[in-house]
Amino acid sequence: MRLHFRRRALSPSIPHDPGVTQRADVLVLEDNPAELEEIVTVTEACGLDTLATRSPQQAIRLLRANDPVLAILDWNMRLSPDAERTAENVLRTLARDHPETFTIVFALRAGSDLDLQNQIAVAHPGAIPHDKLQGLTSLLLRVRQLLQRKVGDLRVDRGTVVHVPSGTRYQNKWGVRLLCGYPEATMAKRHSTPYMAMYRFGVWLRDVDSTVSLESEGAGFYHLEVTGTRSGRAAQRR
Repeated sequence: MRLHFRRRALSPSIPHDPGVTQRADVLVLEDNPAELEEIVTVTEACGLDTLATRSPQQAIRLLRANDPVLAILDWNMRLSPDAERTAENVLRTLARDHPETFTIVFALRAGSDLDLQNQIAVAHPGAIPHDKLQGLTSLLLRVRQLLQRKVGDLRVDRGTVVHVPSGTRYQNKWGVRLLCGYPEATMAKRHSTPYMAMYRFGVWLRDVDSTVSLESEGAGFYHLEVTGTRSGRAAQRR
């Protein structure tokens, strides 16, 4: 039986540039086949390339070859074909190898069970718990809101960042990652692929005269700041 699948989201006509274009992607780990399909339907509708599996071991293998913008994990793996009963090892892999991946953990009583909250926090200090008692619908709403996020005159749309006034798209997933993480800072080592992607994003923000700028905090950390248009800032300095 095939335990995972990758679906490439349908997208509007965006020119392909192999050096720059990289649509945002998501890892979905859910042991219940029906719930897995519901989550995948939403992530695809939001334009993300989707890596979906019922297997924690397969999720870890997928993470060796991919660096997703978003990860959605069910904590309880009772229905998984693997021997593992939780997604703990996947969370540890995300924390160690993909610290910039926005990670949501879907778990029963995640909002009230302190022992469970501690288990999740130890495995991945940055993971965001979402209580299953709120229902799958509430999780899907949260995912939709995240994948349609607006910051200043930018918004996430179908796995890319759009400058709303001009309709211009930034076609690399690091733009989506920065908007999803806003206002938190994102780390990228100088001269690395993420660094170059963020550098291009900063140049793009200036080129479209966005109200949003990419600011360095030093030590490899960068964050988005809503500061007004470039021309407006220049006028203020005069």
